[in-house]
Amino acid sequence: MTNNFLMPMIILFFIIVTPLSAAEEPHTSDVEIGIADFDTMYFNVTISNPDKKFLTLTSIKYSISSPTGSLSSKKSLSIKGNEEVITVSITNSIYNIDEFYRRGSKDVTFSGSISIEEETEIYSVPFHKSTTIFPINDEINRVSNLEFTDMEIDIEKLYEENGEIKDIIIYTNISIYNPNQIPIFLSSLDYKISDVYQEGEEFKIKKVISNGHYSTTQVIIDPMGYFIYSTKKKITKDFFGDVFEHLLIGEIKYIEIEGSATLIPTEIGWYPNYFQSGFDTIILMNGSTGTSKNGIPSISLPKSNNKSNLSEEMVPTISTSTTEKSTPGFDFLLVVFVLFTGIFIFKRKN
Repeated sequence: MTNNFLMPMIILFFIIVTPLSAAEEPHTSDVEIGIADFDTMYFNVTISNPDKKFLTLTSIKYSISSPTGSLSSKKSLSIKGNEEVITVSITNSIYNIDEFYRRGSKDVTFSGSISIEEETEIYSVPFHKSTTIFPINDEINRVSNLEFTDMEIDIEKLYEENGEIKDIIIYTNISIYNPNQIPIFLSSLDYKISDVYQEGEEFKIKKVISNGHYSTTQVIIDPMGYFIYSTKKKITKDFFGDVFEHLLIGEIKYIEIEGSATLIPTEIGWYPNYFQSGFDTIILMNGSTGTSKNGIPSISLPKSNNKSNLSEEMVPTISTSTTEKSTPGFDFLLVVFVLFTGIFIFKRKN
């Protein structure tokens, strides 16, 4: 009699509780970070939905951090479905792209949460991952060095009404030729302009006239095409007194333009995946104008840092997180079962 009463209770309890306790809530199952384009990273967050519940992903809040900087952002989502796996994808520019290609790697941490609506419930699924990304190399596809072709300098003196020089303007043109079959991105250009004199077979600096830095996210040099960097700098007596006075004394015979440019192929998989190209040119001035075309006396060969580019790719560590949601009704059923069992044992003893 006693066993006939107890066994059905136990069987009934497990029939009700087992499906509830085995239910698995939506959670982060994978986070993937990689290179989408030469200047862009991608981030894929995979949500596992094993019970195929109908979910609405409303927003993603995230932060991207690396040794060179960090950012935080929030984006709205409108993803709905009851698939077993749901993926959220975003892209972001590679911060400090010059350093990424120069070093050949970047440590990146991607973390945040995705807001989910499930019927009347609203909750967040967290995610976190730290890994190292690398430029994509393919030694079969090779790019050639870009060429610095024309260098032009023009020095213009502006006069007051009384005949005194009030300003001096220096115009500079630097031409770069891309001999490759793919576009090349000009990431940055640094240069220095100096008045030099010849001593024997060497040229020595008499006075540094101007320094320049040009950084951009938009200049793409087409295949077999040219890019001409043009700039002008005003030299005033108030701010550049020593340079201003130097330019007033006589005529300059030789000008030296030296510098370097960071150049990156716009298609991933090419080798080398960036150039740190240098140039050093002596121009013979004709009055206030000097031009060097196609026969630049001295150009240093482009330099590439390929040591890091051949590093083996690290195996990323995947961090998975789950939401902490209690199973509906489980605690109540457990209490009921314990009470009934206690009552049954008490009656049996009496």
